[in-house]
Amino acid sequence: ASRHGEDCLISAGTGSSKTLPIALNVLLDDPDASLISLIILLLKCLQVTQESNFNSQYGIPAVVINEDMPREDVWWSVSPAS
Repeated sequence: ASRHGEDCLISAGTGSSKTLPIALNVLLDDPDASLISLIILLLKCLQVTQESNFNSQYGIPAVVINEDMPREDVWWSVSPAS
């Protein structure tokens, strides 16, 4: 669905190999389109692991946003690539 410009929702359990298909989908997107993929993970340890994998293994800029994030406006105004 995503490859055809449609929204999609996939529910899959931990350990079901979601990371690679998600990364491939993002890597195949047109870089000029400035698309954003939102991945919802309930476990904080999995959030941190996925962020690390996307940034280091796949070269995909990723950030974790949860209740532990700073609430200062300056943090939110700085790009992760900066």
